[in-house]
Amino acid sequence: MYISNIRFLVGSLTVVVLLVVLTYVANAQQPATCAPMKETMERLHQQHKEALIFRGISARGHITIIHLNEDSGTWTASVIRPTDPTMMCGVDAGTTGELMNNAEKPIYGGWEDFKKLW
Repeated sequence: MYISNIRFLVGSLTVVVLLVVLTYVANAQQPATCAPMKETMERLHQQHKEALIFRGISARGHITIIHLNEDSGTWTASVIRPTDPTMMCGVDAGTTGELMNNAEKPIYGGWEDFKKLW
């Protein structure tokens, strides 16, 4: 009787620990929030007054886009994945930062050259 109680207790604790760990892992790996690119760009501009300040192609193959509201300091980082180029996924946002204005010209000739890369 004593051994069966110990087995029940150990089994119950194991189940509880597994549930806690699995819940933590599931919450930590939530996917980025995605919406149609045009809708997302309009919302960032109209609701948050954020302007596009950076776009580039990452080493992973997606387009990274940074929007900034220079008055409030809010910013949003988004990606456009090559698997669905019509969707824009928010990956990070913040309320403080610093705009570095030390670039004399775009790395590539501008939007037309950028479109050729994609």
